[in-house]
Amino acid sequence: MFVWRVLLRGGMEAAWMQVAGKVKEMTEIVGPDIVPNARKVLISLYTCTLKDVYAIPEDKGYHNVVKSFTRHRLIVYHEEDWVAIENCLNCGQVEEV
Repeated sequence: MFVWRVLLRGGMEAAWMQVAGKVKEMTEIVGPDIVPNARKVLISLYTCTLKDVYAIPEDKGYHNVVKSFTRHRLIVYHEEDWVAIENCLNCGQVEEV
């Protein structure tokens, strides 16, 4: 199977880049397209969520849960490599998060 993928995707150079984690060619799931800047997009969304959660009173449980969850996810996204991000989150691919 590996040899077949190497031949289809451009030889050993393409295989090496996949192993090195430099290029994500496909998600292999139906629906989501590859997001080349997924890390930047998610950091932006989580930062906005942290700003918006202050519209909810701090004594409400929802406020605390959202803030805690978002801070946890934001710390994880300090990883540079998408493979490391997916492994840290353990929630599927970055496109699904």
